[in-house]
Amino acid sequence: MRLKHLILSAFLVSAASVCVAEEPLSGDAAAQFAADWPVMAEELAKADPDFDPAMTDAVESQLQDMAASDSKDSKLDQVATARGYPDFESFAAVAARILIAAKWAKDPPDEADLKAALAAVAADSEMAADAKAALSASIEEAYAKALAVKPSDADIETVRPHLAAMEAALAQNR
Repeated sequence: MRLKHLILSAFLVSAASVCVAEEPLSGDAAAQFAADWPVMAEELAKADPDFDPAMTDAVESQLQDMAASDSKDSKLDQVATARGYPDFESFAAVAARILIAAKWAKDPPDEADLKAALAAVAADSEMAADAKAALSASIEEAYAKALAVKPSDADIETVRPHLAAMEAALAQNR
C-alpha cells in the first residue's frame, strides 16, 4: 500500500505553483539536476542543519522553504551560480519541478491506491471509529493535494529517461 506516499504528498502543496510552468522542463535540466544534486545537497546541509536530503519525499518543500527564507545563506546563491543557475531560488524551483515530475513518472497516485488505503483503515479493528474517520479524511485530503501538484505530462516524460541518474544522485546523500 502506498499510504505513506499519499500522506507525504500532502506536504508538496507548497510546491504546486512550481509545477504550473509555461515552459516544459528540458532533458538537459533533468540531467544537470542529477549531476548537481550531490554538490548542492552537501551545501544545503551545511547551510541549514535541519535540511535532510535523505527525506526524499519532502526535499521539494525543504528546498522551497530554504529559497523563501530571509536567512538564506548567500553561499547557496554562490554555489547555484557556479553550477549555472541564476541564483538559489532558480535552482530550488527547477529542482522541485524535477523531483515532483520524477515522483509522478515513477509512482503516480491513483484512485486504486486511495481505495486500498481507505479500505485498510476501515478494516482496522483496533482503531476507534472517530480515529478511522479522521485518518480517512486525512488520506482523502492528501490524495486531493497530491493530484493538485500534478506536473505537466511534458515534464513527466522529460524526466522519465533520467530517473535512474536522479535516484543515484539522491541516494548519494542518504
